[in-house]
Amino acid sequence: MQDYVEGKLVKLLSTLLLSVCSTLAYADVDFFAFTEVRADHVEGANFSAKNVKPSATLFLSGEFERAIFLVEAFVAEDVESAERLQLGWKLNDSTQAWVGRYHNPFGYYHTEYHHGNYLQTSIARPAMVNFGGGGGLVPSHFTGALLEGNIEQGESAWHYTLAAGMTSQLTTGIDHHGGAAGGGLTDFDIFNPKAGNHDYGYTARLAYQPNMLDETQWGGFVTHDTIKTSDSPKEEITLDVAGVFVNYQQQQLRLISEVYYFYTQVPSHHGGEQKDDFIAAYVQAEYAINSSWTPYAIYGDTFANNGNEYLKLLSKYAEKTKTVGIRWDITNEQAFKLEYTAREFDHDHSGIWLFNWTAAWP
Repeated sequence: MQDYVEGKLVKLLSTLLLSVCSTLAYADVDFFAFTEVRADHVEGANFSAKNVKPSATLFLSGEFERAIFLVEAFVAEDVESAERLQLGWKLNDSTQAWVGRYHNPFGYYHTEYHHGNYLQTSIARPAMVNFGGGGGLVPSHFTGALLEGNIEQGESAWHYTLAAGMTSQLTTGIDHHGGAAGGGLTDFDIFNPKAGNHDYGYTARLAYQPNMLDETQWGGFVTHDTIKTSDSPKEEITLDVAGVFVNYQQQQLRLISEVYYFYTQVPSHHGGEQKDDFIAAYVQAEYAINSSWTPYAIYGDTFANNGNEYLKLLSKYAEKTKTVGIRWDITNEQAFKLEYTAREFDHDHSGIWLFNWTAAWP
């Protein structure tokens, strides 16, 4: 039965891809790419060529009348993945409906910044909004349906998003986007579908932008996810998250902050479920000295976790981080960044240096 379902999914995806390819000749298409060369060094470890990781993120988007599509691919030495594969329809000038694989639209950082490292000021993401395979707390991608739109009110606007689809599986021993091996969330692979290993989730997000010409905005979201585990696929973790976020920009100063409340239900080895909660938060401060130099600092922390069983399964999540760094924009499309992060894990402390060159093309 599972082979039959997987065969149907592959046939459906092939049909959708063929439809996209057949309309490219008539569609208004945009292509751009981000390249990166990143070097990392964990204090106390040996540095080698394996610590230098080149990668590229490729974007292809377009529209044909009311039909729209978006493809995002991530390519590195040992990783090739389709991060987003979306087909959509413009319901009107301010509302789009999508199907496919897309970013779970929670919070600010995860919604604003995807895989093009050039776009974000820092090299590393705040720990709590990292991608699932890199130790993040919330599933990074859904495969299902997405509705997003804007409601304009004079100079201001409301942005809303509703999403529902297949969520992540919690597995161990993975290494995604250069992360160290350990427990993490693995998203549904749209080109290798194994639907039985994943369950479903949904997210609702609302943001308010006082002035559409400015970057400042704030808002909140809720997400509910059921997550299967690789150790026992019949058992499920229930994850409920509510969060608030703000991005404040005033001249050269920029502040980003998010606070998430987590309610977790984790199957117990002795039967039943262990129910618990905790709070995770971060604040990021940036100051643009001029058009070239931007120093920044990030502080992240996890509160009242008290040995939370869900956090114990995410061995790559750093429960407390302190980051300082600087970005140098050498041109309008290229930047060098250098940063240091002191990380506190459940049973370990370590510092990591990161350096990268990143660029946007064309």
